[in-house]
Parts: sequence; C-alpha cells; structure tokens
Amino acid sequence: MKTPPLEQGIALILAGPQGCGKTRLAHLIGSRHGGVAGIDVSRLGDNRDLRDVLGTTPAVLIVDGLPKGREQLDVLKSILGNPTLSIRLPYQPRAATVKSPLVIICTDEIVPQALREARRYRVVDMPARATA
Repeated sequence: MKTPPLEQGIALILAGPQGCGKTRLAHLIGSRHGGVAGIDVSRLGDNRDLRDVLGTTPAVLIVDGLPKGREQLDVLKSILGNPTLSIRLPYQPRAATVKSPLVIICTDEIVPQALREARRYRVVDMPARATA
C-alpha cells in the first residue's frame, strides 16, 4: 500500500477495523516526518495533557479516535488551522510557540459523511487484515 501524504492543515484519517494496522501505518508515516506523539481523542480537551504532548514538539500527532464534541473539534481545528501554537510549558514563565504538528487520526468507527467531505480531512479506508 502506498503511504498517503501528510499535509499541513489536513488531517489524515485512517479508518478500519481493530487489528488492521492503522496505528502501525500511522507510526510508519509519522516517523518519515520526524518525531511522533500520540493522544487519545478524549484527552484533546484537556489542556494539561495536550500541553504535555505538544511540548515534546512532535512533527506528527496521532489521535486515537474520532472527535465527538465541539471542544474536540475546535482543538483539532486550531491545530490544523494554525502553522504555530502557543502553549504554556511547565515551569516556564511565558507561553512557548511551537510548530503545529501534522495530524493522523486512527479510528475503528464509521467516519461520518460530513468529515469525508470536509476539506480539513482526508479519509483512507483500511481493509481488514487477512487471517492465515
């Protein structure tokens, strides 16, 4: 399978059943771009967790799961829509400016048509892994 390109401002969504290799592929793609960090979608709204992840300045952020609420969508929109982000790092008197990471979302959920048609997302449907 040819690895899909990553673009600033567009999240790559890898959708498929559990065990089909989404996370492995995300890490392979991400490692070609530099450092990789991951976060569960439920933690996107938690400023401390997000700060800790983005403070490592990953080139690629892997999000496990589809955003469910307005807050999670707003955080993703902020990451995708800005070339840099201002985050407050622990023990630092001022906010730091970091480059926004490229985003890969891994999900075993059905991707809604609205996300499939949105310009900020590119969906790749992954087939189930063949069993021997």
